[in-house]
Amino acid sequence: MAKLTQKPNRPVIVDPENHLIDEFKGESGFSSAGFSGYSVRTKLRKTGKPSSDADAFLFLRSSDSEKHLAELKQTRINYRVILLRDDVKNQNAIAEKIARVNKSTQKKIFVFDQLQELNRVIHAYIDGVEFKTIASAWITEKDILNLKACDMRTWMVKFSELPQLANIPETERKDFEIDAFGNRLYWKKSDIHVDLGAVLYLKDEAYRETKDIEFINYLQNYGTAIAAVRGELKLTQEEIERKVGLTARQIGRIENGKQRATSNNLSLLAKAHGLELNDYLERVAQAAQKTKYVTEGKKKLRRKAPI
Repeated sequence: MAKLTQKPNRPVIVDPENHLIDEFKGESGFSSAGFSGYSVRTKLRKTGKPSSDADAFLFLRSSDSEKHLAELKQTRINYRVILLRDDVKNQNAIAEKIARVNKSTQKKIFVFDQLQELNRVIHAYIDGVEFKTIASAWITEKDILNLKACDMRTWMVKFSELPQLANIPETERKDFEIDAFGNRLYWKKSDIHVDLGAVLYLKDEAYRETKDIEFINYLQNYGTAIAAVRGELKLTQEEIERKVGLTARQIGRIENGKQRATSNNLSLLAKAHGLELNDYLERVAQAAQKTKYVTEGKKKLRRKAPI
């Protein structure tokens, strides 16, 4: 479960009808004094400094939201999300009306009916992970999985597009759970977990490029650390090849970040270094940490260097 790190300024839920207590009375995590680490305010501000409501969320019931349309039209407050409690059948039409009167809210409306859905959204913003945390999920016809992230973007993926999803029998595909903080979906019968990152990697080019760069940097950093440990023990790549059969070419590719070290590779490297696997991995981890600091230091120096 994700550890929550709260910001200095407590997020605020603006609840003009003061319905939160009625809606969720007795629910775990909610009390009249506050709501899981954030406060509740009843006044819907029309103006204010951007920072004054930087973490404000607007809570409305579908049934009474129309009376606040005029205020929403005039307000300059840029709410993170408008939380629309689903208590009538035409909530989608009401959401459309809200979007029409205030264009800045078009992609920020979240229709929900359970406390844990609201909790996921606000905790995601507290932790700064709203773009990769799941607010809600549902299955549509033709076996398409729909995921609404806590930043209110919706992603659609076919079960056949992800190998782990393709393994779930059609009869079980609707039987999933979302964990408390929206980190992943879980199909209990098939024992399959899927997080939003897997879908983003498939569907979002910018996210995929970022992750690929991170992975390349990881390989390079880890490879440099493996080379550093070999250097500490004054071993050559050829000596390792003679000792355990891992070729000098393979070792070179691993150390240059061109190839990922498999568990078998690491076991052989540990043996060649005369170390138990856990001890070898610990030394590599320490070297990787040193390499990371050196690399980050060089980057800072380059940024500060005069042109």
